[in-house]
Amino acid sequence: MKKPVAKQPQAGKPAAETAVAAPRADATFLETLRSLATATGPAAWEHADDPVLIGLERWSRAEATADRTAALRVLVEAAQRGFEQVAARSAAALADVGFFGKEGDQIWDGAAVEVQLARVSAWLDDPKAMQAKVDEAFDRTRQLVVWDDDLMPSAKESFFWYLEVGQLCCAAVLNKPTLSEADDKGDYYGWPPEVCIARGLVVAVRGLRAYEPSVEKNVVSLLGARLR
Repeated sequence: MKKPVAKQPQAGKPAAETAVAAPRADATFLETLRSLATATGPAAWEHADDPVLIGLERWSRAEATADRTAALRVLVEAAQRGFEQVAARSAAALADVGFFGKEGDQIWDGAAVEVQLARVSAWLDDPKAMQAKVDEAFDRTRQLVVWDDDLMPSAKESFFWYLEVGQLCCAAVLNKPTLSEADDKGDYYGWPPEVCIARGLVVAVRGLRAYEPSVEKNVVSLLGARLR
């Protein structure tokens, strides 16, 4: 993939080389995503229920296939930005469901989302030192995920999607690459890293619908800082 034409990579962070040309502006990026939604590519995840989300999934999957670390950095930064929005607006609803936490909290079945995101962010800068910490934070015991029929939140409670975004980030670190096209089925315990990253971005965007119904505006709010 080509580097963004109008942007230089930040010092100390890897420059992504992806199969999809990165955009120079928000409007260009959104148009790119819409075009990818109608292009030949992997079948869209059923929860990418908007052309922009389909394009986002395909775009980020291509980036992650080319450079997992760079693409995961995009996801983690977007997820943390979304986390801040959710924490500011829906803290009471998420007070006791493993959303908030701090390093040093006792971990039973996976760490709190806040801790998971912090550990994956640290892994990006020091994978060897943080691998075991990410493994400890990942919950391998969940029988249901938030998008299952029994748990699917309403649009007014879309922030519950964020209960899975930390899991997806951890899975993107821990899961093994695969050449099997069938491995994007099921749940994130079996998805290859590029699928976890791509669908993690879909989850991060969907989780903001309670505050802003526009998919385009939510994409820009999470990724816009990287597009300028």
